[in-house]
Amino acid sequence: VQLNPVDMETRMRLVSLYLEGQAPDKAARTLDELAIGLRTSGDEEQLVDVLDRLAGIAEEPTGYLKELAEIYLERGENAQALQRLQRCFKVNPQDEQTLDLLGKAFVELGETDKALQVFEELARVVEARGDVDRLAEIDAILERLAPSASTPTAPADDGGLGQAAELMAAMSLPRWCPRTP
Repeated sequence: VQLNPVDMETRMRLVSLYLEGQAPDKAARTLDELAIGLRTSGDEEQLVDVLDRLAGIAEEPTGYLKELAEIYLERGENAQALQRLQRCFKVNPQDEQTLDLLGKAFVELGETDKALQVFEELARVVEARGDVDRLAEIDAILERLAPSASTPTAPADDGGLGQAAELMAAMSLPRWCPRTP
C-alpha cells in the first residue's frame, strides 16, 4: 500500500500502531518519510511536530534536534531551540554545528557570557581541526560579543574535556550525562 507522503493523519496512526507493536524502528522510518514530505511541501508546523516525535524515538536524535533548533531560532523561539541543543550537547560537547547553534541561541536569549564560552569552545574545536577560515569567522563573532576576547589557546591535555565541563556547568547541566535517545 502506497501512502501519500504528507498524509499526516494516516501516517501518525501507522506510527502509533508500530509503537504499540514494539517496532520503534518502523515508526521512526515512517516519521522520517513524513518529515521528508513535509519539508518538500513547506508545512513547517507539522514538520516541527514530526521532528519532535522523531527525536523522542530515533536511535540517533541529534540531527532531528538540530533541525528543530534551527527552525526555532528562525522563529525567535530561542528557549525551545536551547532545550533541543542542550540534548545535543550532552551527546557530543564538541560538535561544531551544535556549538554554533548553541552560541546563537545564547546570543538571542541575551546570555552573552554563555555565548562567549560556547564560541570560545567552538574556536578551540575548529582550531584543533585546522580550519583557519572558519576560525577567523568565529574570532569575528567573539570580537562583536566582547571586544577584549581573544582566540583561545590549543585544548588542554585532557582533550578539551575541561572546557566542555566548564561549559556544561555554565549551562546548568551535569558534568556527565548518560546518552539518551
